[in-house]
Amino acid sequence: PGERSISVACMHCSDAPCMAVCPTDCFYQTADGVVLHSKDLCIGCGYCFYACPFGAPQYPQAGNFGSRGKMDKCTFCAGGPEEDHSTAEFAKYGRNRIAEGKLPICAEMCSTKALLGGDADVVDVVQPWLDRLGLVIRCGPLGTGNVVKLVTNQLWFIHAAAIGEGFALGMANGVDLGSLWYAIKESVGDSFVARHDAPSIFAGHYDPSFSLDLCVKDLGLITELSAQVATDLPLTATAAQVFTAAADRYGASEGELHVAKRIEDDAGLSFRLEGDWTPPWEQ
Repeated sequence: PGERSISVACMHCSDAPCMAVCPTDCFYQTADGVVLHSKDLCIGCGYCFYACPFGAPQYPQAGNFGSRGKMDKCTFCAGGPEEDHSTAEFAKYGRNRIAEGKLPICAEMCSTKALLGGDADVVDVVQPWLDRLGLVIRCGPLGTGNVVKLVTNQLWFIHAAAIGEGFALGMANGVDLGSLWYAIKESVGDSFVARHDAPSIFAGHYDPSFSLDLCVKDLGLITELSAQVATDLPLTATAAQVFTAAADRYGASEGELHVAKRIEDDAGLSFRLEGDWTPPWEQ
């Protein structure tokens, strides 16, 4: 009772941070979008271990840095750089089920189909189960789901950075914070982000469930995507600067809404507001 099981397998990111930080370029991406690595090139430095937000790269044994061996990670059961089905590939990376035309073993064995693999027709088979889990959005070809996730976070971060500015503007010009918050909720200023994030500011914990370093990391990925846009994105660039400044001042592990605390501290204001501000993740 009370226990939950979740998959912590590699997410095979379209813009994988493990690839970005590896000093030997041992990580590579296949044409299908699977992120693999070469154990022959890996030096066991551990950079990928710290860069991955999902904890996918792991040391195969305990010990000090330099004595733990090569990094290991989920391969999507797609082997490694060696020839498919070769003895060398099997010894280093296990069975290459993808080359055999099969699904990764986790998806093959999952009794509830919480883990899926395959083409759209495979997903259609389990659509009734997915519908019971909640909203499932098909974003398009491989990699587009990651883009959609970053776009939603882009809008979230821009809005979160603006909330504190709105509170400061109103209070500095004589508006009571409680009255201001009521007006925001009853006007075009209302939004999901406002209702989700403002209570964390009022309570003074600034949402520790999502840290500043994750915001800065995602904003870096968003900035890379913006290179595909044929104009500048000034709000995105400003959000990246604001979150980086908050992380530098308060620490990268602090909650994302320290972007609002920075405004409080600099303006000499307090955004505390009496009320039952139960965090969303505890409701």
